[in-house]
Amino acid sequence: MTAQCVIYCRTACNPQRGFDSAAQKQEQICREAALTLNFEVVETFCDSGISGASEIRSEFNALLELLRQRPKPIAVLISSRDRLARDLRVHFALTEKLSDLGAVLVFVNEVIRKAA
Repeated sequence: MTAQCVIYCRTACNPQRGFDSAAQKQEQICREAALTLNFEVVETFCDSGISGASEIRSEFNALLELLRQRPKPIAVLISSRDRLARDLRVHFALTEKLSDLGAVLVFVNEVIRKAA
């Protein structure tokens, strides 16, 4: 049975005309990693136009809600640590929320580099 994951992306820039190339690049990196790590991607969450110092994130909250509804742990793939947060306090707060719900947090750029 293949392990499941979700992808979380965050960009500080507001997308122009609904197109967010930075978020798409993050998602692509995570999808490639999911294939390498043999994960099935269940859903992707992307907060665009959100500062890395803010905890107020609608898509991150939707991700947390999905985790609350799941009967088993799931991996959360994020391209790099600064995509989760740029403020240390925010990073710890968001990481704790994920951990409390049993999520396995995977920072893709770090895992893939170490495995290579």
